[in-house]
Amino acid sequence: MQPSLVVPGSLLAGRYLLVDALDVAPAGGAAPAGAAPAGTDERHWRARDELLRRPVAVHLVGPGPDAAAVLAGARAAARLLGTAFVRVLDVLDAEHLEPGEADDLAGLVVTEWVVGEDLETVLLRDGPLDDARVRSLGIVLGEALTAVSTLGDPALPLPALTPGDVLLTADGARVSLDRHWGAPGGPGSAAQRCAAVTYAALTARWPLAHPNAGPPVALPPPAGEPGRATSPRQVRAHVSHELDELVARCTGLGAEPEPAAGELAGLFRALPVEAPEPAEAEEPGRRRWLAPAAVGTVLAVGFGLLAWQVTRAVQHDPGERVRPGKPVARASATPAPSPSPLAVRAATGFDPLGNGTEGRGELAVDGDPSTGWRTVAYLHRPDLGGLKAGVGLLLDLGGVREVDAVELDFAVPGAAVQVYASSERPTAAPTGTPAAATSSAGATTRLAVQPAVEARYLTVWLTRLPPATDRADAFRAEVDDVRVSGTTP
Repeated sequence: MQPSLVVPGSLLAGRYLLVDALDVAPAGGAAPAGAAPAGTDERHWRARDELLRRPVAVHLVGPGPDAAAVLAGARAAARLLGTAFVRVLDVLDAEHLEPGEADDLAGLVVTEWVVGEDLETVLLRDGPLDDARVRSLGIVLGEALTAVSTLGDPALPLPALTPGDVLLTADGARVSLDRHWGAPGGPGSAAQRCAAVTYAALTARWPLAHPNAGPPVALPPPAGEPGRATSPRQVRAHVSHELDELVARCTGLGAEPEPAAGELAGLFRALPVEAPEPAEAEEPGRRRWLAPAAVGTVLAVGFGLLAWQVTRAVQHDPGERVRPGKPVARASATPAPSPSPLAVRAATGFDPLGNGTEGRGELAVDGDPSTGWRTVAYLHRPDLGGLKAGVGLLLDLGGVREVDAVELDFAVPGAAVQVYASSERPTAAPTGTPAAATSSAGATTRLAVQPAVEARYLTVWLTRLPPATDRADAFRAEVDDVRVSGTTP
């Protein structure tokens, strides 16, 4: 591709206006997801979708033997549901571009614009993440790897994720698969790939030595004897025992069996959330080593994870009664109120990316299962025809309530649903991490909000729709009833 043919201000496919070429090194600074590693040669752009009037990232695919595989991988990624990913919004072959645009292009891929820093950059600059952030990261990685495994599309094999594929944002983390479109899957299970990235997040070390273990990583290997790595807790003494054991289990070295892909997010979510233990003062120039109580057998993980020397060092202070940072359960004279049904004062169709409203929202809360709120019918594609990121139902609880669950009855199952909570009435499309979500709702779906949140307004946001029952090659959702449970503060 000749870079001179595509310049800022170019309008591709009559819709995508190129703004800035992205130039991000392997360990570059803040950047949107989808930025190339080294030497972008103007293949990756910040752009604007002129139809929907929103920022996007555009990835130009040049001609070559891998072009078809890249576009096929991107199309497969567009089918992934959930909030763990940087979403693929559009994939166009050269024949769908305007005359004169495709001379040096095999196609283009459009993704959502997500601003943040890649995990590798953060680890190189700031060092390891704390346990709470790694727990949240493990949930996102587990959801992402489960979604790819469930998809089962040979065009998008299970990706060999690295810290460079994880984008840390203001509200959490997202996985970008752009470096894996058209790439071979490589060795290793979903649990082992999750373990490698969480190990890196805990230690700022990269434990993989296999040449096919994914894109190159600038992080140093774990210290120690070549071919023998230590557990995260040996590298950083204040990693929690529970997190250390879970990462070990994900590599196949724990006492329990290696978890399946679908178990990963739940295992990380079940970890206790504790304040980090305070570090003890050390003399300048001296390193304090954790003395192991037992040394496990060194095992080699098949996909190239350096052999892990498993140790468990549990040191008890004779005077210790409560583990630092862990709250003590105390009896309460006043029991906490039990969750109960909450009244929905008003429900309206919410379409901030369209004409403002959509459908009759009040029909979802009228107590009549034969009526419901319906979206319009979107043609050809379940992602609202590729026209917008989502549409929703806005619930007004009449005042601030503590919400612990939202239950929905759908006429047709299969919608991807997110629930967002706010104290003020929203006027724009929701962003950030939802309070609850599911990638494929059943006929009746209960979305638990954990922990419970205080809010007056709930946005039930649909990003993918099931097939319409009244029109061929169309997609729509119908919510027949909504129930909210929680307590009144």
